[in-house]
Amino acid sequence: MKQNSTIEKSNLQLINYYNQRGALYNKFKSKIIHNPCLDRTLVSFQANKETQFSWFKYREGFSEKLVKYLIETLKLKPGALLDPFSGVGTSLFTASDLNWQTIGIELLPVGVFAIEAKINVRTVDVEALSLIINQIKTINFSDYYDPQYAFNHLAITKGAFSESQEVELVGYISYCNNHIQNISIRNILLFAAFCILEDISYTRKDGQYLRWDSRSSRSRGKKEFCKGEILLFKEAIYKKLSKILSDLSNEDAVQLDLFNINSKKTTLKEVNLQLHQGTCLEILPTIANNSIDFVITSPPYVNRYDYTRTYAL
Repeated sequence: MKQNSTIEKSNLQLINYYNQRGALYNKFKSKIIHNPCLDRTLVSFQANKETQFSWFKYREGFSEKLVKYLIETLKLKPGALLDPFSGVGTSLFTASDLNWQTIGIELLPVGVFAIEAKINVRTVDVEALSLIINQIKTINFSDYYDPQYAFNHLAITKGAFSESQEVELVGYISYCNNHIQNISIRNILLFAAFCILEDISYTRKDGQYLRWDSRSSRSRGKKEFCKGEILLFKEAIYKKLSKILSDLSNEDAVQLDLFNINSKKTTLKEVNLQLHQGTCLEILPTIANNSIDFVITSPPYVNRYDYTRTYAL
């Protein structure tokens, strides 16, 4: 009886859900237009894989192509654009390059750090960056290990790296902080390490959790999970730095020799961007009335994902 009652209750909930969905659809039916241009590749992370400066795998982000499409299709004149859930700043940078003043709000430090690193990239001396990366090639990072830069692991990230790789990672962070004087270059080098954490770890983001490779000391689940190749720190960091340099030098990444680069002076548009870290519930009321011309955003799924867990690493 109890099982039948549970099934009946579940069925009623489904019926109620479909009724509400149908009512919502009928309410806006006359306003809905099917646009074949807006396919899945245009609104997902997939579309950002090959775009410039897509160094951090932020799965929740939408594509710069979508932002461009919306602005250019609607033929809007440049003004003030707001993204209250900025993520890693796709809408902010894309609109800024189209001469918009952009205002971003982001709660997670992950997103704020990524945005600030991209701002640094706009002003960095590429030749100086190339020279420093060339010097880094000779460094044994484990020699620079300093416990003050060691990871303060959370319970959900403990054991994410092999011991030897974590020593190299911490040594690299220590070296950057203590021996790279140029702040912009230092931030870019640290951002490169930030971008490869999943590549060198036993984990992979899966929904709002970290899925653990069977080679880790804490593999869970009925079925063994193998994420594939786990890169060594040096291999991963040079690969990422090569990608960054190739993007900044407008060179083909396949043809680029990281440590034999004839860097070109790349002129990037200055970013007209205001960034606020915090909750939009508190920051939005402080923005002047009638000061925003366009809003583009991808809000989080309410009560569905805990993004602090997703990006805990």
